[in-house]
Amino acid sequence: MSLNSKLLGAACLLACVVGSAAPAGAQAAGEFHLDGTPVALRGESTEAVTFTVFGGLPIKCSAVSFEGRSVAQTTLELALTPSFQACKGVIGGIGETKMNGCRFTLTGSAELTAILGIAGCTVGKRIELKAAFCTFTFPEQNLSHVVFENQNPGAGKEDETSTKHLGATFTISGLLYTAAGPSCPSPGEHSDGTFNAKVTLKAYQITEEKLVTKDGHQFTESGIGIGTQVGMFAT
Repeated sequence: MSLNSKLLGAACLLACVVGSAAPAGAQAAGEFHLDGTPVALRGESTEAVTFTVFGGLPIKCSAVSFEGRSVAQTTLELALTPSFQACKGVIGGIGETKMNGCRFTLTGSAELTAILGIAGCTVGKRIELKAAFCTFTFPEQNLSHVVFENQNPGAGKEDETSTKHLGATFTISGLLYTAAGPSCPSPGEHSDGTFNAKVTLKAYQITEEKLVTKDGHQFTESGIGIGTQVGMFAT
């Protein structure tokens, strides 16, 4: 046998050994895992939520909640519809917030990290925040980044698997938006927006759903009936 043949055989043997040593079903970084499906996803902010516009002027919302669903036990992306409550800023109180079918997508990009996307908007629509002096609209876009922490307040208890959930920290910069209005101090397109929030995200069994229409957008609402909590975690 030639020297080249011997080296090739040794390389193949090493590859087989390394391959057999890899754990079966290993979980990849940037994935979300659910202990059962389909599930309703629910998120609640743990502190005030802050946008900034015009290079640092704040818009603060007392809370943000999220709704979504998942039919996959392992997925690279979660889609959530946010709802902002009691928002106000130096440019006036926010009289109305419309999602217009837009959702927040969380797409795994690295270990316990995701890219935030604005996606799925009704054709020709954007997220709208109407203030006293300006109307802000946010188009579909992808932004960095969201970091996750696996949390489990029931660890060590009999039902510890079902109480697993995620803590999510949104630290978003470079948010694209358009400001408009006759009294708006800086109308036009901008790319200096930020969004910061801390959210607890949990999954629940779905017991009832229905098709609803809101702001001209039709979707399946999973919050009509939700059951017991289902464990979820990120890698």
